[in-house]
Amino acid sequence: INMAGIEANTHQDKACDLDAEFMVLGWVNLVVGILGGHPGFHSAPSTLLLKRDGGTTRLAPCTAACLWLAAFISSVPLSAFIPCFFLGGCFLQLGFGFARTFLWDSRKSMDRVSISITWAMVLTAVIADLNTASVIGFVLVALNFLRLSMNASVVRAVERADCRHSPKYRSAEELEVLKMRGHRIMVLYLEGNLFWGTVDEIMAAFMNIIDSTDDDLDIIFVDLRHVNGFCVSVINAFKKLHGLASKVGIRIQLCSLPSQDAIGEQLSKMLQSLPFASKENMTHLLETAEDK
Repeated sequence: INMAGIEANTHQDKACDLDAEFMVLGWVNLVVGILGGHPGFHSAPSTLLLKRDGGTTRLAPCTAACLWLAAFISSVPLSAFIPCFFLGGCFLQLGFGFARTFLWDSRKSMDRVSISITWAMVLTAVIADLNTASVIGFVLVALNFLRLSMNASVVRAVERADCRHSPKYRSAEELEVLKMRGHRIMVLYLEGNLFWGTVDEIMAAFMNIIDSTDDDLDIIFVDLRHVNGFCVSVINAFKKLHGLASKVGIRIQLCSLPSQDAIGEQLSKMLQSLPFASKENMTHLLETAEDK
């Protein structure tokens, strides 16, 4: 997910080689584990900040790593030379930054359960300690994930224009044409929180539509008005589905996009930037497709 976020926001000339990145990451973690260190992974926020500050080559992270390695090997008591108020200020700034990001900035894009879990971790950390808060947060998030996976389906409905057309008034002749040719227009309604765990369900819904219709399917509208959460992996899945559908002459159109308050400003901009996404309402697009 982090690598997909990096690729989507850095606008590189060459696509990210996921196989190579995973291979390097695996070898690095093996070496670090043997030496008794902590495993690492790709971090989208750190990478994007580094690129914004001018670090566009591998020399920048290598320099930072060598600096920390030299400080560690030298065993120099660096904390003795750093004023306590400076270190305290760094920790306070870090704490306030996390609190602002996860308690305030994300409040509109989080449901009540997620907000409750976040506050439960904060209160546990204040009353007990960070380790206990981490364990409680992990358990609550895992239970919430199981609840979402077992009880909710992101596919709200699948309809054809020959069975249910737009609310626009149609003459008897037009209705007869829709009855004969309306199967070429499909509408897929999605709802709920679209995250990486729902990608398989979305892919299966598209495959069922393509396999269960006639060979002259023209367009699939994806209605997102009832979606209240999004993930970068779902956007990448839509890109892949659009490419696969284009090869067989089928168009995919995302419409009735969720609001910025529902999915966040960054994800909203990423969704609107897709060439097959439309800010128009699904009803208007359906009417236009029926007219054609």
